[in-house]
This record gives sequence, structure tokens and C-alpha cells, in this order.
Amino acid sequence: MHTLVHPRLPLLCGALLALAGCVQSPAARNVALSTPIPAGAARLWFYRSYEPSVSLNDARVSLNGTPTVTVGADGTPVFRDVPPGTYHLTVESFGQDTNQAKDIALAPGQEGFAKILASDSWSSDGGVTQITRDTFYVSLVSPQVARSELGVASPGG
Repeated sequence: MHTLVHPRLPLLCGALLALAGCVQSPAARNVALSTPIPAGAARLWFYRSYEPSVSLNDARVSLNGTPTVTVGADGTPVFRDVPPGTYHLTVESFGQDTNQAKDIALAPGQEGFAKILASDSWSSDGGVTQITRDTFYVSLVSPQVARSELGVASPGG
């Protein structure tokens, strides 16, 4: 007996496996969020909520004017260990608005969480078709709120 397989089935299976690798599990996030901060350093976390209807573009974040990290639209948090100090956080954006940047002061061993917000309300008319441009904002979030949004436990509990 000969079994018929749809010619696109292997392609579909491959695409599903690739997509499964794009989502970080809560367990993987717990491991990342529990990585110890190096002695004498502070840690800055950056993340976005997954909002495919708003923007799927990456957000490039700068610390004190230096490009530092790219935050993807998939919600995966990333961090940078930095010397203690005060940092001016900005995000590259087409639209220029008020309150897009934030300042944060970090002590040794302290963590800061910056949520990158996206707005699709900045538009330019392209004639018949309306073109939407990314406008990003930095929002400082408490560790408790950030860990809740990321679906991970706080250290030690």
C-alpha cells in the first residue's frame, strides 16, 4: 500500500519547528533572570510585549548615546551588565515625541527594567497607501511588574 503525502507537508512541518524555536519558554526566562550580577556591576534589562499588530521591527536602544542593545518584538528579554551610575536610555525611532527617553541611576548589584513600548500612530501619507512608521518609547518598570509581565519568579521566591 502506498501512502500519499501532500507535497507541502514537509515545508509546513519545518516552518512549525522553526517557529517553536522562536519562543522562549518561561523556564528559559527564569534561568536568564536568575543569572547572578557580576560583583561591582549593575544590570539593565530590556524587553517588549509581543504586539504583532503594532510593530514587528526591532528597537535599537542606546545608553548615554551609545547603541547598546537591540530588542526584538517577540518579547524575549535581554540584559547588559553595566558599571553603576546614571544612564540616559533612548530608542531609535522614526517619530519624535515627548517622554521617549528615560534616565535611570543604578547602584552596585541593582537591576533596572526598561520596557520598550511601540506606537503605530505616527504615519505619513504615501499617496493612495498610508505608510506606518515605528515610534518607540522607553518606560522604566519596577522589578516586580517586569517579572510579572515576563512570567518569571522573583529571585529567591
